[in-house]
Amino acid sequence: MLVHPAEVLGTNYAPHAVAAAGGCPLIVGGSSPYGVTQWLNAGAYAVVADSSLLSDALDHGDLGFLRDRARNYSSEAQRIGRWSPPAS
Repeated sequence: MLVHPAEVLGTNYAPHAVAAAGGCPLIVGGSSPYGVTQWLNAGAYAVVADSSLLSDALDHGDLGFLRDRARNYSSEAQRIGRWSPPAS
């Protein structure tokens, strides 16, 4: 099951969306770095970054800023620790 864009629902809705999926893998698209942690903690299988990750990087933007944004996503994902599938 795919939820996109996740920011429309908001991170407060994350546990409810996971529960509504009824055990079906939930993949969330269009999330901010903060949302990564919230959705993964709620039980989503994967979270796809929103457009702010690339921003202007593909249009001669500063690749240093892209690196910093990628680190933000990565550090948020690492905060939840090692992923393991939900018990069935």
